[in-house]
Amino acid sequence: MFSAGKRIIITGASSGIGFATAFRFAQYAGELILISRNQDRGETARKIIQTQYPNTPVHVLTADLSSPVSIKELVKQINTRWHSVDVLVNNAGGIFFQRFESIDGLEYTFSLNHMGYFRLAIKLLPLLEAAGAARIINVSSVLHRLAPLDFSDLQHSVQPYRGFFAYGRSKLANILFTRELAKRTDPRIIQAASLHPGFIQSNFASNPAGSLSGHIFQILSLVFGSSPVVGSAAVAFLAESPHIEHGGYYSNNSLSIPSKYARDEAAAQRLWDISMELA
Repeated sequence: MFSAGKRIIITGASSGIGFATAFRFAQYAGELILISRNQDRGETARKIIQTQYPNTPVHVLTADLSSPVSIKELVKQINTRWHSVDVLVNNAGGIFFQRFESIDGLEYTFSLNHMGYFRLAIKLLPLLEAAGAARIINVSSVLHRLAPLDFSDLQHSVQPYRGFFAYGRSKLANILFTRELAKRTDPRIIQAASLHPGFIQSNFASNPAGSLSGHIFQILSLVFGSSPVVGSAAVAFLAESPHIEHGGYYSNNSLSIPSKYARDEAAAQRLWDISMELA
């Protein structure tokens, strides 16, 4: 099992797939670092995990992953306390049915779901490289198939805003980022993969920019979605497998072929360049 005894960072770890993943990893991880936007919810998650697994060190750090300032402070805290990281699970995200902007003026879905992954992974690369054989796991979605990236309107400020399409494009960005990252890293030192965790019961659509569409989605998720435990198993598959495809996209615990948009190498490189400028 690759992740046994490892130091693992999980974003969005206080609820949903993130919490279920942390709880699962606590059985064998050497150390868990939970990233939560809310300190109280993060501490509640930590207490629940350590009640069941008291011998696994569990730490909580608070950060708003839509904010470059908050990510910078988070990375500073991590660098101060640890010299290496074995596994980074980028999971924090949401779907928003009204357009609004992050603190740095980016469309919020793009800022949180893509730039949050990108900024944190890039800034943690030295610690991941220090581990010697690390993994970056990016939680994406089958909704990446909805549409290609529109580089003329990445911030959804020109065309009418549609929450599902903004979300789908951010999940497409996760896959393109993973593929381009794989080109730029040595698989003997870092391996990266993305995945679709399934349609999971979640509260990630219950947000301040909620709407009727958001409430409907939330109800459908609760009625028809699988338990977050199912989603955590998909994440754990990539963390536990001795070998994974560097840059690969996984679904149903197996390597899968993403949409043609997600296989566009030129788009992956262009998104990387734009993201580096923004970061």
